[in-house]
Amino acid sequence: MKVKVERDLSTADCGDIAITAAEGGINYWARFVDGYDYRRWSPVTYSGDGSYSPDGQGNTEVPEDFVFYTIWSPEGTFEVTPELIARGVQLVLTGIPMPEEDKVAHPALANVRWNFEPRAFADDDFAAMDADEADWVIQLGAFGKLVYG
Repeated sequence: MKVKVERDLSTADCGDIAITAAEGGINYWARFVDGYDYRRWSPVTYSGDGSYSPDGQGNTEVPEDFVFYTIWSPEGTFEVTPELIARGVQLVLTGIPMPEEDKVAHPALANVRWNFEPRAFADDDFAAMDADEADWVIQLGAFGKLVYG
C-alpha cells in the first residue's frame, strides 16, 4: 500500500478498521449484502461452549483486493477491501475540505475538524481507531467524501 504514517498501513490494519466500522460505525447507513464474518481474516479460537474468542494473533495479512464484506447504501454497492480502506485513510491524512453546501446539508458534520489527525493516526495505531473514525474512513474510501453524519 502507498499510505504511510510512521509505517505502512498493512492489510491486517485494514482488517482492524473493517471490524471497527462493521461493528460500530457504518450500520446506520450501510447494510451487509452477504453478511459479515470477521473470522475470515481475524482468527479465533472456539471455546467448545458455542463462543469464540480472538486467538491473540491478530488479523492475518490478506491481498489488497480481499473483500472483507460488501455493503449496500442508497449511493450504491461497495466491496470493502484494503484498497478502499487505504483510499479513505489517505483522504483523512491529507485533510478533507468541507464545502459550504455540506455544512448546511449536514450541520452535525460542521463541527468535524476537516484537516484533522485522529488519535489513531497521530499515534500510528490503527487498531485504536474508534467507530466514528472507522466510519469516516469507509465513507471516504467509498464516496470520496462524507455523505452521512
